[in-house]
Amino acid sequence: MEHQGNIALSTEPGPARYDVGIVDPDPGARMRLSVQLSGGSPSASFETVEAMAEDLNADRPTVVVFGPGLDNAGALHHVQWLARTQPNAGVVLAVDALTTEILQSALRSGVRDVVALADD
Repeated sequence: MEHQGNIALSTEPGPARYDVGIVDPDPGARMRLSVQLSGGSPSASFETVEAMAEDLNADRPTVVVFGPGLDNAGALHHVQWLARTQPNAGVVLAVDALTTEILQSALRSGVRDVVALADD
């Protein structure tokens, strides 16, 4: 696996692929999410949803993780956009603290799962 900027590139033949796309403005949060949530799957991290959107195609990512550094309302708006443009992409919302309100809003927006991050 090669690293170019924040994106881990596969060294296997064919186009670069990743299974998990992580979006959060904080580089530390992106690293923590990558370790906690990707489970060893190839992942790519993005500072903004717009940066991730530029990199999307029909084959990738299979899972998009919106980190706790994103505004929840904005992230949930992007979930609805992803559902229309990338129906095969699943979205996970990572939050610092899980509340009933966040869970209900996320699931109504099309998020497949909401996870509370473990403290370091």
